[in-house]
Amino acid sequence: MRFPRPRLLLCALLWLVAARAEAGKPVQPYLVTVEGLGPLLLLGSDPAAAVTGYVAGLERRGVFAGAAPRLREWGRRLGARPAARPASELRADGRPVIGIQLNLLSSLLGGDDGAWGATRVAAAVRRAGGTPVFLPPGASPSQIDRVLASIDHLILSGGDDVHPKLYRRPLTHAIEPDLARDRYERRLISRAIHRGLGVDGICRGAQLLNVRYGGTLFQDLRKDHATERSHRATRHPVSLEAGSATALALGATRLSALSAHHQAAERIGRGLRVVGRSPDGIAEAFEAEGGQVRGYQFHPEASRGAASRALFADLVARARTFARSPRSAAR
Repeated sequence: MRFPRPRLLLCALLWLVAARAEAGKPVQPYLVTVEGLGPLLLLGSDPAAAVTGYVAGLERRGVFAGAAPRLREWGRRLGARPAARPASELRADGRPVIGIQLNLLSSLLGGDDGAWGATRVAAAVRRAGGTPVFLPPGASPSQIDRVLASIDHLILSGGDDVHPKLYRRPLTHAIEPDLARDRYERRLISRAIHRGLGVDGICRGAQLLNVRYGGTLFQDLRKDHATERSHRATRHPVSLEAGSATALALGATRLSALSAHHQAAERIGRGLRVVGRSPDGIAEAFEAEGGQVRGYQFHPEASRGAASRALFADLVARARTFARSPRSAAR
């Protein structure tokens, strides 16, 4: 008979003690400032409890399992004296609140790429008139509705590969997938759509949208013989379907896009419509729910050109419409 390791028993005991101490206290959303990133939306009875509860939950559910010691140290440093404010202050200036879902652990802990991509998305949202806030990777599924009640639109940012178990394929070429994190994000998407929020997926986010609608992915474009062209850090044209929501937002049926991916949509999910392709036929833009849900395989945040500005202006406009709608008022 195998017994749990002492460290796991200690972690479980500490979590149980903390959970009992927090029982009965109201849980609220807080914006906890993460150095090098910005405001991270966490839930707890106070900011410090929100940080420690998030880290303990990741360890309990096995999200980013190999990085548990680094996460605990990050939580100790951030939770010691967290710079935080209530999330209720988000709408003080009347701007719509855009939640940017993170999935890279390096966005929180720092690293070679760190939060570069996510902060570029946030900057684009801010320039377009929205208020960006970051949503933590792999948070508790029981908190999803509380998280979504704090935002007016959801962006799924770029990042690591989606686990092929989500689309019932064996792991072949996907790099460092995390199934627990991906399942959380899939549920987050479903709940956001159910609540009527707009959802935009960028790169990995577009791939996850396709999977959520029942589609599949090429785990590697070249190894799976989808194309001979590399889509890693390359600029190429995208042809858009006339009359699509994306084309109407741009006022054009063609744009120059920056791609940085080795995966892409293979079989398109039910309810999705491909509205943009690269010259080699890869799906670069698709839509659902009357244009409320959109996937961009390219990176609009990587440019300050007219096309990028138009896409983010349209995103913020959709968020503003939702914020003024009866569905928003019912939250």
